[in-house]
Amino acid sequence: MIKQTKDVRVSHFGYYDLPEVVGFETAFASERFDPHFWEAVDYRIPLVGEYYLSGARSNVHAYLSPGSATDRFIIVKPTYKAIRETIYVKGEPFNDNTNHSL
Repeated sequence: MIKQTKDVRVSHFGYYDLPEVVGFETAFASERFDPHFWEAVDYRIPLVGEYYLSGARSNVHAYLSPGSATDRFIIVKPTYKAIRETIYVKGEPFNDNTNHSL
């Protein structure tokens, strides 16, 4: 599986290698995070209702700001819904040397 990432510049701190698709927090308990492609908007304290990135490098999510944050975060907006696709590719040739006769 190819890990899709992109470099995001954060102010004077440099670049971060972040996932191209992250889960955006939803209001539904059954689907806590809805996967979307995203775009960085700014790096600052998030305002009420804005999405910001948070989490460990391998588990980054976009959370909806309640407006009480005091730290700066990468502010993001969803651009496209992400749909997971599974494809099949040819592997090694199948070699069946067993006798299937009854």
